[in-house]
Amino acid sequence: MKPPPFLTTRERELLPYLASGANRSQIADHFGLSEETVKRHTRNILTKFKAKTIRDVLWIYPSTLPISVIQCQCTTFMRIR
Repeated sequence: MKPPPFLTTRERELLPYLASGANRSQIADHFGLSEETVKRHTRNILTKFKAKTIRDVLWIYPSTLPISVIQCQCTTFMRIR
């Protein structure tokens, strides 16, 4: 497997929040950003991973997140599939 693509510091900060299911508004409020900025970072993450959803990122590169987030998301992912 190829190593995960390089993420900026901000993208790495936002990824666990995106993975947890927080919406753009919640993430924007938490980090003091606009919703458009969060949307742009999300789009950048998806583009770098060549993924359509954050769940795709977790499925392909689970090592990008702390294990507690991976366990939560994989359990949710398995129930949805």
